Amino acid sequence: MTKRQTNRLHSRGSIATSAILLGAMCFFQTQSANARNYGLGNGSADFISQQVMPISGPDAEAALNQTVAELHDVFARFEPALDSETKIISPPQVSGTEAQPRLRVSMEKCVFFICKTVDIDADISIHEASGSCDRNLTLVADLARSSELLTSTYATLQVSICFKKAAAGAGSITLVAEATHAAAYSTGIVQQQLFQTLKLQTSPIIAALKQTLDRNTQN
Repeated sequence: MTKRQTNRLHSRGSIATSAILLGAMCFFQTQSANARNYGLGNGSADFISQQVMPISGPDAEAALNQTVAELHDVFARFEPALDSETKIISPPQVSGTEAQPRLRVSMEKCVFFICKTVDIDADISIHEASGSCDRNLTLVADLARSSELLTSTYATLQVSICFKKAAAGAGSITLVAEATHAAAYSTGIVQQQLFQTLKLQTSPIIAALKQTLDRNTQN
C-alpha cells in the first residue's frame, strides 16, 4: 500500500470519527434555530403504538370507570423500560392525587459514549373525548416539568382510549399511544433518541393500566 493510499484511509477514518462525535454532540443540543423560529411540528404527534385490550364482564364499563378514578394506583405499578444505552438515575416516584398523579423518574441516556440525564416529570390526567365509541377517553402525561432536552421536542405523551361494549357486560378498549410535538420540534438524532425513550415507556404504562383494570374487573 502506498503512502498516499494510507493517508486516504486515515483521512476517511478521521471523517467517520468526526461524524460520530458530531452526532453525539447533537444529542446534547436542544433543537435547530429554524425549528425554534418557525415552530415546526406544533399541533401534531408521532405515533407510537396501537393495541386492543379485552375487558371481561359482568360490568366492563364499571371496571373502566373505577380504573380511570385510580390513576395513582395505575402509575404506582409503573416500571420503566430501558434499552442497553439507558440506566435509571432516580427510580419512579408517584405523588399527587388519586385522579391526577405526578410521575417523576430520571434516566441517563448515552449516545456514542456521551451521556445525558433525561428527567421525566409528568402530570397525569384523563378526560372524556369526542369520538364514535361507546366511551372515548384521553390519558395525558403532560411533560412540561421535565428536562429541557425533552420538553423542547415533546409536549405530552397521550393514550387515546376507545371503549366498546360487548355481550354479557363485557367490552374492550383500543389504546392508541402517541407523543405530541413541542413548538420547537424537529427531526434528527435528538428527536429519535427521545422518541425511543418515550416509546419504551408506553408498554409498561399500558401493562400497569391492565393490572389495575383486571383487579377492578374481579371486584
